[in-house]
Amino acid sequence: MFGKLKDKGISLLVHQVLETKIKRYGKLEALDIDSGRKIISFTVRLHGEEQETRLFIENYTITQIGDKYYFNFKRMHSSRLWITRLIEDKLGEWLELHQLEIPTALARLAKTMM
Repeated sequence: MFGKLKDKGISLLVHQVLETKIKRYGKLEALDIDSGRKIISFTVRLHGEEQETRLFIENYTITQIGDKYYFNFKRMHSSRLWITRLIEDKLGEWLELHQLEIPTALARLAKTMM
């Protein structure tokens, strides 16, 4: 019961964070969370593409540094090899610590998910 509730809370939080990061490139179509295995999978319809792309985030955590909250992850890959390679080659440079800041408006929800 608590696991399902926690997955719902994390889903809402992650949906908001991902949607803001992805909207420039496409539309977030679906989101699945398995908090027990710490895996997030989501489907994106990239602008100009006919097929959806599936992405996977593994070993995620939510952390607090000072008064800010962050969504952290160890690995990210895609259903498309070229996107996985781009992630492997560049994501570390772009995100330095593999973390995304959680907007202040969602900080209370983030705190309950820790």
